[in-house]
Amino acid sequence: MLWLHGINGPVKGRSWQLQGTSRVGRMDHLEVCLDDPSVSRTHAELELSPTGWKLRDLGSTNGSFLNGTPMGPGQWPLRVRDLMQFGDVALLVEGIDHPNHAPTANPVDEGAIQKLLQAQNDSSFHINQPIKMDSGLELRLEASSDSSWSHALIAPLADPQQADKADLQSSQALMALLQSSRHLMFVEREQDLLRSILEEAVQVLKAQRGAIVLSQPDGSLRVRAVVEGDTFRSDFASGASNFSKSLAERVYEGRKSILCQSVSNDPALNAAPSIHEGNMASVICALLRTPRRVLGVLHLDRSSLQPPFTKGQLELADALAAQVSAGIEAAQLLQAQRQMFQETITVLGQVLELRDEYTGGHTRRVTRYAMLLAEAANLHPDEREWLRLGAPLHDIGKIGIPDNILRKTGPLTPDEVTQMRKHARFGADILATIPSLSRTACLARSHHEWWDGSGYPDGLKGEQIPLQARILALADVFDALTSKRPYRQPLGLREAMAEMEKHAGRQFDPKLFKLFQALGDKLLAAAD
Repeated sequence: MLWLHGINGPVKGRSWQLQGTSRVGRMDHLEVCLDDPSVSRTHAELELSPTGWKLRDLGSTNGSFLNGTPMGPGQWPLRVRDLMQFGDVALLVEGIDHPNHAPTANPVDEGAIQKLLQAQNDSSFHINQPIKMDSGLELRLEASSDSSWSHALIAPLADPQQADKADLQSSQALMALLQSSRHLMFVEREQDLLRSILEEAVQVLKAQRGAIVLSQPDGSLRVRAVVEGDTFRSDFASGASNFSKSLAERVYEGRKSILCQSVSNDPALNAAPSIHEGNMASVICALLRTPRRVLGVLHLDRSSLQPPFTKGQLELADALAAQVSAGIEAAQLLQAQRQMFQETITVLGQVLELRDEYTGGHTRRVTRYAMLLAEAANLHPDEREWLRLGAPLHDIGKIGIPDNILRKTGPLTPDEVTQMRKHARFGADILATIPSLSRTACLARSHHEWWDGSGYPDGLKGEQIPLQARILALADVFDALTSKRPYRQPLGLREAMAEMEKHAGRQFDPKLFKLFQALGDKLLAAAD
């Protein structure tokens, strides 16, 4: 938990209580909304990491400061009584509740802070008394755990009188780990969730590498995420050797977690290419499961230069796997729901196209072009998702335009142009009435605004135009130029870019156009 207090400006006296990674900025949907013109739309991020709360600037216009020091790239750790400044707005860190939070405050002008409010005491984390229970684990050449989901969570907390020093340390680490894993409940994207799980597991269990392998609809296992050192990967070639497939399959099919203290004791395992290529000497495979189903395997390994994993560390990994599996399952269900929602929206956009025989496939192509540009522009993942949802419906307002205007093959009269332009307002009004799509209304309304302020319907200029709408405008015009129309043939890639370049800085955001232009052949591939 992170407690913040507003010091000046429009947020003076306001307080925030943050439970998970949050963003700071001027946009009203952000967790910390600072309604001040000196603050960027999406200004900074407060991340809850396994090692504590951290602050990161997101490329803001006026910068972020910590205790008066301008922030560079990367993340900066936060401490109690830190003074953060975003543009002209200052916030004070009143309190931090985190098991790995160091109580020492960063250097700051205590006199100035005391005048603002009384210093807050740092909270303490207390480990509960250990729970006595029979863990029921076997220790053979391989140690294994077939604990139920609920027992796995408390098995590592066995009587410390019966545990060796390493096991006791693991039990204590488990308590801190379970406490710090609370933020997993607030991670919505599966990729971010898997990364958080692996970073925690690798850090606490001192592994050289961690991988999450999830089951597929056909029953096979597929590696979905790997953390090795400071590197995170989620895209893999078919032959990637980031885990022991045979050991993972043994765990998945046998429905129990396994510790292989030394791979050299298992001839079949020792001969596997993945073991040699990955320099794996000791491996833990913990079963990812919920009370409802088995999800896959958490795979951790150590090199020949590290001591082998212990039984206590198997228990710790097994408990972690049980702890985080519900989060993985929820993220998968949420992803499936989003996919269904996206498909419904796409179909709706395609149905709207049936009214205009000359725009078939327009929404599909525009969405693909827009997503390519959003990635090139490093748009925040949340904003990309809203763009993905809103792009297929950017012309939904045309449902209110008469057919004789919408399907006219010749030039429109001035009165017809006025009527046609109303589709931007119509579309925004429609989307604004749907709670799950209200944030996409700005795309329908503003994708015909021009950088120089001569667009419609509001005459917005420059960065007054929402970034997502500026991205969509480029994708929309490019598709119009490269598609067949009743009054002209489609332009090729070079011709279309040359035509659009004439309007960069007038119709289009010039920086975004440069990024769009650099996409080149990727745009042609996305059109297929």
